[in-house]
Amino acid sequence: MNLDELLLQLRQRRLILISEQEIWPSPCYTRELARAVRRHRQGLQVLMKWASIEVCASRDNHRQYWRYTGGQCYTCTMCQRLLSEVS
Repeated sequence: MNLDELLLQLRQRRLILISEQEIWPSPCYTRELARAVRRHRQGLQVLMKWASIEVCASRDNHRQYWRYTGGQCYTCTMCQRLLSEVS
């Protein structure tokens, strides 16, 4: 499973990426997803650091906080704020 497929699975299953190693809710976390998360840990970490909308914790509620940063990239300012508070 490549990174794009992993992100699609996370969205379809409505899983929240808490860190590059932890997903919530855990019961929906399959072995295949666990392997993909381990394999793409660095890419997920970069996406979370950039607050990319691809890893937004609440796509429906945070949509109003999405900002275009250029080059077909969007960031979630709410996820940025949450990340800075828990880091």
